[in-house]
Amino acid sequence: MRATAIALALLVIAAALVIPMLGARVNPKQKPQIDPRTPVSAILSIGGEQAGAFTNTADLLTLLRSGRAVQPHSCQLAGQITFSYESSNQWSVYILPGHNATNYEFRCSNGYYAVPRDSFMASLAAAGIDTTSVPTK
Repeated sequence: MRATAIALALLVIAAALVIPMLGARVNPKQKPQIDPRTPVSAILSIGGEQAGAFTNTADLLTLLRSGRAVQPHSCQLAGQITFSYESSNQWSVYILPGHNATNYEFRCSNGYYAVPRDSFMASLAAAGIDTTSVPTK
């Protein structure tokens, strides 16, 4: 009886450790769900304040669409990019500096993604954004 209780307890502990890991897996083939329409403009907000507005969104959207899925986590969001469309609809991604100097991360409706930091900053600069206002840590 005691051996059965110990075996059952070990099984419960093992399940408690393994089940969360199974749910946290990242599908490397998953791509961000980015609105397929072409926006008429975008606004970058950092810490709730508008840091810039731009209309040249093509390079940035191409980069975001190429994002690589990363593990969901609870880091504080540094800012938001809100894309506006002719129909007055808006769609946003939330940005995070990333956990190393090589990536910048963003969150959209289907998860967290990473893109090369240099490319992210270059696409914002090409759109006319002063990238000194974009957090890197």
